[in-house]
Amino acid sequence: AVAGVISTLWGIVGHTQIFGKLGFVEWVFNTPSHHRVHHGSNKQYIDKNYGNLLIIWDRMFGTFEPEGEPVKFGLVNNVNTYNPTKITFMAWASMIEDIKNKNNFGEKLNAFIEPPSTHIKNKV
Repeated sequence: AVAGVISTLWGIVGHTQIFGKLGFVEWVFNTPSHHRVHHGSNKQYIDKNYGNLLIIWDRMFGTFEPEGEPVKFGLVNNVNTYNPTKITFMAWASMIEDIKNKNNFGEKLNAFIEPPSTHIKNKV
């Protein structure tokens, strides 16, 4: 229960724009600056900063991007629906469509394991 409360409170802090860079904390923890990047639709911010509490995993696996230029919040493509089911599964539907259009098993496998941004209709 305590961990859940701490995680929720850190999530609130992570969604604020009050804080800028936090010095040495930036090397280990997912700070508000890192989380802004996660929500950005700028080309360099797509598929970056997945960590919830620790940013070290993104640093280790190459998905880390520091906040540089101002973040444009939102989606690359608008959803254009209020249907929660369509919103939840739209990325999966796009990936399945991409897989159907591939010619051989290797291409289909690559379409399944490549980053989510490769399935965006208007490629970034």
